[in-house]
Amino acid sequence: MERNFVMMRMMVMVVMMATLMRYPSSVVRCADPDPLEDFAAASFALRNIFANATVTKSDGGVRAVVGPKHLRVQSHQGVSIARYLIEPCGLDPPQTHPRATELITLLAGGPLLVGFVDSSIGQLRSNVLQANDVAVFPRGLLHFMQNVGNTTASIFSVFNSESPGVLVSSVGLFRLPEEVVAGAMNQSPKVVKHINKTMYNAGPSLIMISQESGCVPGRTYPK
Repeated sequence: MERNFVMMRMMVMVVMMATLMRYPSSVVRCADPDPLEDFAAASFALRNIFANATVTKSDGGVRAVVGPKHLRVQSHQGVSIARYLIEPCGLDPPQTHPRATELITLLAGGPLLVGFVDSSIGQLRSNVLQANDVAVFPRGLLHFMQNVGNTTASIFSVFNSESPGVLVSSVGLFRLPEEVVAGAMNQSPKVVKHINKTMYNAGPSLIMISQESGCVPGRTYPK
């Protein structure tokens, strides 16, 4: 009888393991769904991305993002793209993309200071890109781009999701209750309120850093 009980327990464990191995994607699914057709539209080209995409302009430069609403063939392909023209001292502010990894290529101009903070020990990983250099911002990690050169930086960016999402860190932080932010920063609510009133609140737009904030065109930050 004891032998039968042991055998039954072993059979139950085998069935459970087989079930988990067979259906892992039903438990956790991180990527975009697989396409059900080759493409979703007749046209697979978009003319002039800076005129026909979602474009934001500011003192820091121009940002153009292409999604399925601009290029229907992009639907269900698990990819989206962006183009940047970042002026000297222009900054793509610290942000995260919760649903995608980002790969950028500096086409011309710059150089471009880039970096992200890893999630293991909270260390900054940074580098300075020259023309034709490539860098990767892992999915969900806080990252930034800043033009530390004297000429406009032209950047091509691609995401492995048609809806990568974006959360600018400063904007997201100050959406929290002031008391929470004050506690996290070890500051008084009065100081937090002052920072909130005076900081940039432009969302994903590019920012121009003033010389008073420490940016001098052509001067690369020390590593």
